[in-house]
Amino acid sequence: MSNVPLIGASQPVPQRPAATHAGGMRANVGDLLVVPGPETRTGLVIRVLGRDGAPPYVIKWQSDGYIAMVTPGEYSRIVPAGRKSGSGGVAGRA
Repeated sequence: MSNVPLIGASQPVPQRPAATHAGGMRANVGDLLVVPGPETRTGLVIRVLGRDGAPPYVIKWQSDGYIAMVTPGEYSRIVPAGRKSGSGGVAGRA
């Protein structure tokens, strides 16, 4: 017999850690999400749906006020509330 323990009814199934965004992105309500592209988009984080600040996020886009659930891509970045976003605004102020 093998020395590998079997998982049965008497042993709990090991839990895997929650998956995180590949870039390890973390955000808090009030931070800004900056999505680069031909027309860079900036949005206010109004809700964090992932564990410990991980995506997805509910974002209110600054350009049009549209609210959407977003899982940011690898080139997106979070600007903590109170810091300049580089787009002329201050994070956390809509």
